[in-house]
Amino acid sequence: AIEKRLEKFKEDQQSRLEQLREAQEISQRRGDAIQINQKLVDEAINVVRSALATGIDWDELEQLVIDQQRKENPVAQIISELRLSENRIELTLLEDPFDESSDVLQVSVDVSQSAQGNARAYFNQKRQATFKEARAEETASGALKAAERRAQIDVKRLATKASISLARRSYWFEKFHWFISSEGYVIVGGRDMQQNEMLWRRYLQKNDVYVHAEVHGAASVIVKNPSGNPIPPLTLQQGSCCAKG
Repeated sequence: AIEKRLEKFKEDQQSRLEQLREAQEISQRRGDAIQINQKLVDEAINVVRSALATGIDWDELEQLVIDQQRKENPVAQIISELRLSENRIELTLLEDPFDESSDVLQVSVDVSQSAQGNARAYFNQKRQATFKEARAEETASGALKAAERRAQIDVKRLATKASISLARRSYWFEKFHWFISSEGYVIVGGRDMQQNEMLWRRYLQKNDVYVHAEVHGAASVIVKNPSGNPIPPLTLQQGSCCAKG
């Protein structure tokens, strides 16, 4: 269980670092795609800006874009979605416009910024993700060392507990009902008829006191007295109570 917890911790830290690396890569790619398609991106932004400046209805503007796409207008064709409530538009850009087989990337741009302004925003996101990755690696390293130390302590604690458990001596009376009287005497009682008979036949010794109640189903009880000294009344009373159940 300890090893599984440690492994899960490592996996979580690694997953976090991979997410930050992916964020860096996608931000860099989007910034590069905007720059390499700068003319088309600026034209798309300016078309939307100009239309909004006329007070055109958003639904009407969306229909206008669809109509221009049907006419294969190259600027309209890169617009995949209008997110005007956020002042943004989604563009579909070739990562290499000179190679039609190159990867296509979805890029969200702010229509209040130029193409260069949007590219800079993505490059800033990339730098922030790089900084976060460095901080996360540093934090993860320290956290992993701390987790490993805790795991080692837990393993040692469990090993110590196991060794103590193995080393502990098991006493004969532990299979019976038993307790220590207020004055330090071991009092043992049978759990059933078989144990009752076993107690007085096998374990009743000289100086011990046998206690039994004249009640159906009462337990046979032995007050162990290895010292041979008189057993105090309180201990005898506690033995009697045990016999009565």
